[in-house]
Amino acid sequence: MQRPILELVNGAQAFQRGDLAYRLDERMSDEFGHVATRMNLMADELRQHRQAEQDRQQHLEDLVAVRTRELATALDSLRQLGQQRQQLLEDISHELRTPTTSIRGEAEITLRGGMRSEAEYRQALERIASDAKRLSDVISDLLTMARSDIVEWQVKRQLLDPCVPLADAMEQASTLGRLRGIALQGDVTAQATVLGDPQRLQQICGILLDNAVHYSHAGGMVEVSATTEVLQGKQVWVLRVRDDGIGVAEDELPRLFERGYRGVKARSHRPDGQGVGLAIAMLLTRLHGGTLSLGAAPAGGCEALLQLPVHAQAGHALSVMR
Repeated sequence: MQRPILELVNGAQAFQRGDLAYRLDERMSDEFGHVATRMNLMADELRQHRQAEQDRQQHLEDLVAVRTRELATALDSLRQLGQQRQQLLEDISHELRTPTTSIRGEAEITLRGGMRSEAEYRQALERIASDAKRLSDVISDLLTMARSDIVEWQVKRQLLDPCVPLADAMEQASTLGRLRGIALQGDVTAQATVLGDPQRLQQICGILLDNAVHYSHAGGMVEVSATTEVLQGKQVWVLRVRDDGIGVAEDELPRLFERGYRGVKARSHRPDGQGVGLAIAMLLTRLHGGTLSLGAAPAGGCEALLQLPVHAQAGHALSVMR
């Protein structure tokens, strides 16, 4: 009787260890054989239950992993959406500041001093009306971006003379310049046609001129020049905006087009800036297939260089003086 009893004991110990693949010898024909058969059936049933439990646990783990990835994706989307909303608010703040400042400045300049002639008042009102229209266009554009979750400026290209939006931008910047005692002087002789969006090109020029005025010292000068040049075998329209203001450190130049970045001198000279204008200008320039760079001006200050590919010859020149 020792052999079958020992067999049953070994089987029970194997099952206790969790080895449900162990099988007792069922060839015994007495009661020990029946017990061995029942124990083997019990082990089969337990193994099936264990496998089913493992399958359910694996399925649950797979579901948790899928849900975790979905939640992580949703969290990333929310974080990205928050960043886009913040970027949109910064763009709205920046784009509304220039036209509103121009409107207010034009009104303040007109109201200063004694009485003016009807023609002078009419000219001032025409400039205010023009700035108000530009402000309305900017607001409409920003609302479209906000409603459609567009985070990049849209460009509607057409053949145009780049000096026209440049002249509009200079007209607007001259008001800010008069408020700050800074003169704008331009000698624009570009005979070229580019494929671009007039409103977006005015934004680019306006940002460059606005920066030049804001970071100049009272009584300073902002020089604007536009020419056509041949660079690397291709004809380009080149705009240079040069000021004699605070300048920029050499080690800060690579970061000036980063959204939100402002140099040490810029933060000290103008604490209320947000550092989004140049980022917008760079984006719009790239959408036009052009290049934009900043560097130190030869006589101090800063020089902005905008280059746009020429599409065709315009056959005329424009000279602007502000």
